[in-house]
Amino acid sequence: MIGSSLDMVLFITTLSFFLFGTFAAVVVSQNPRTANLISHVSSFLGGMTGAVTALRVLLEQQTISLSAWHIVSDISLSFRIDTLSAFFLLIICVLASAVSIYSIGYVTEYYHKKMLVYLEAASICFCFPW
Repeated sequence: MIGSSLDMVLFITTLSFFLFGTFAAVVVSQNPRTANLISHVSSFLGGMTGAVTALRVLLEQQTISLSAWHIVSDISLSFRIDTLSAFFLLIICVLASAVSIYSIGYVTEYYHKKMLVYLEAASICFCFPW
């Protein structure tokens, strides 16, 4: 692991917020208002912590590298944020936060339609790899 421990904690918190919002919305899908609030508030918090992480990398000019999972000896899942990826992460996270605030009110029109929860989960999963 490369980078300060605060940067690592912020990055892991960002990923945790996005993953929590994805799976919690599916779990509480019987209550659309709760699913809407959980998924979009979690997405907002994930976007804000991601933006803070990106700003710290940009200002400190340091790289965050996290090895998450070793599948076999030569294949592993790892995350690396350098200054270029931090710039794009900042843009995506700020936009994701703004969209999640807007979406709380926008999605109320689609309450009691089953595809809503899966759409919310899919949209958060789409932002996750970026």
